Amino acid sequence: MTETTVDQTALDMLIGVEQLGEPSRATVVYVAGPISDPLRCNRQINIARAEFVGVALCQAGFTPLIPHKLFDSWEEYGYDDETFYEMDLHLLSRCQAICMVAGWERSRGAKLEFAFAEENQIPVIYEAEVSIDVEDSPIAEPNDTTGASAERVSLDSGTSDITSENRRDDS
Repeated sequence: MTETTVDQTALDMLIGVEQLGEPSRATVVYVAGPISDPLRCNRQINIARAEFVGVALCQAGFTPLIPHKLFDSWEEYGYDDETFYEMDLHLLSRCQAICMVAGWERSRGAKLEFAFAEENQIPVIYEAEVSIDVEDSPIAEPNDTTGASAERVSLDSGTSDITSENRRDDS
C-alpha cells in the first residue's frame, strides 16, 4: 500500500478532523449537506459544494463518500425522500466518520444523518467556512464554454444562493 499524501490546506478546511487520527484511505468519510432546492441551479450548487468538500477530504488523505453524486437524478425513477434517507443511513452506517457541509442545518436529510451519527457514535467533523472560486476549483470543467469559468462564485453557508461578480442574464 502506498503512503497517503496529505494536503495541509485541505486538512485546515476540516474542523474536528484530528479526532480521526492519522489520515488514511481506509477511513471513509460520509459527506452530509443540503441537496434539494426548488431551483435547479441551487441544487447543482449544493452538489458542487459537497463534491468540493469530498475533494478536500481526499486531498487530506481520507476516502470521501458523496451521496449527492450517487443519487442526484433518481427522483426521475419515482424514488421518494424516505427511500433516499433509508439508503443514506445504510451507507453512513458503514463509514468511519461524517463531514457536515456548511449549511447542513437547513437540510432535513443532513439533520437525520447527523442524529444517526451521534446515536451510533460516528465521529462528526465539519467543513470550515470556504468560498469556491470556480476558475480554480478542482471540480471546474476544463473546457467550460458556458462562461462560468469567468465568474467567481461564492457559496454562502447561510443560503444556497449564487453570489457572483459577473452574473449573466440568460433570459
